[in-house]
Amino acid sequence: MRKHYVVPLEKKDRAKCRTWQLRVDSGRKTPKGAISWKTRKVTGMTWSQANDECDQWAIELDEGREVIPDRKWTFLQYREHWVGLLRDLGIVSASTVRLRESSLKAAGMHLDGYRLEDIRAPHVDMMTAALKRGDTPSGRPASGTYARKVVESVQLMLDAAVKDGAIPRNPSRDSYKPPEDTPEKRLITIAEVVELEAAMDPAEWHERVVLVLAETGMRLCEIMPPNPMLWEAWDERAGLLRVSSSKNVNGLRLVPVTDTLADALRVARFHLQLELGVDDVSGYPLAADDAGEARAPHTMRWWWARRRLDFGLEGVGLHQLRHAMVSHLLANGATLKQVQDIIGDKTGSMVLSVYAHTTLEDRAAAMGALDAARHVQDLYKNDGLQTSAKG
Repeated sequence: MRKHYVVPLEKKDRAKCRTWQLRVDSGRKTPKGAISWKTRKVTGMTWSQANDECDQWAIELDEGREVIPDRKWTFLQYREHWVGLLRDLGIVSASTVRLRESSLKAAGMHLDGYRLEDIRAPHVDMMTAALKRGDTPSGRPASGTYARKVVESVQLMLDAAVKDGAIPRNPSRDSYKPPEDTPEKRLITIAEVVELEAAMDPAEWHERVVLVLAETGMRLCEIMPPNPMLWEAWDERAGLLRVSSSKNVNGLRLVPVTDTLADALRVARFHLQLELGVDDVSGYPLAADDAGEARAPHTMRWWWARRRLDFGLEGVGLHQLRHAMVSHLLANGATLKQVQDIIGDKTGSMVLSVYAHTTLEDRAAAMGALDAARHVQDLYKNDGLQTSAKG
């Protein structure tokens, strides 16, 4: 039988604990070669009962049988089961799993005590109203955009519960879904990008990350932990970066490296070679600090939040560098397919619906071009009438 064990989730003596986490070897390995565990939370059980449940789960996995307990699910139990399933199956990206997990945690503040079969649309509406009032994990009133994501996550989870046979229908499909109210982010102009890059020192790891984001349109999660990009990903001779950890595209993605970024990477590589006292940095993270260590993404976000005002980009997030890249590529003649392949948009829908922005000047130029085309057509028409009259 595969490895399995039980972990108490209450700070009590084992004899008094009634909440446990069951852990069973999923049969797969993590990228680092460690065991990947499937987990499930159970409540209202003694130590012996939890062990029996864990034993049974391990047997079911060994035999390849459906692993859904024959019991009435609560919202809490099913959301933990479903998020674990998303993570183990790998059918969505790690960032999407985190989004669903955090959204459902917010929903759980209001629904965890209900059994799935007892939840109705008014329960979801009351949850939405409570989130808007400020009954959220942060304690701040939720925006319409945030509340909408929570409702969407609840709907997707309950859709899965219907497929599992846990409930006959999804009641949240009849609930209110708040409209998005996040203001559209402004487009960073090419002039601002040029000025920002001129202020960056590639030897400093934070500023090196900004240069890579601005010159490639990559996501921060494609460069930094949990799967940091290594220096070996840069093929200097071929002039490209090999992106192996991509959110939407399976397999390897090849991103061309501009001359600007290539020069910056050479400076950064030479700096790291001196700091680390090595000739070959290929096994080190591309965004390594002077000790050769990969830093957590949140440290990069904190740094940017403090420094962006110095670059005239108050309120601008790092991800907007990706939006800018897409918009500037399209404005300068790149095809939709080229942009899709560069940024790793699997379907291409995100390029136009989310990432592509236009300025008022762009829209005015487009309308001006249409007006000019109509004017030319009108001249041809009038010239034809005059020629016909003379004849």
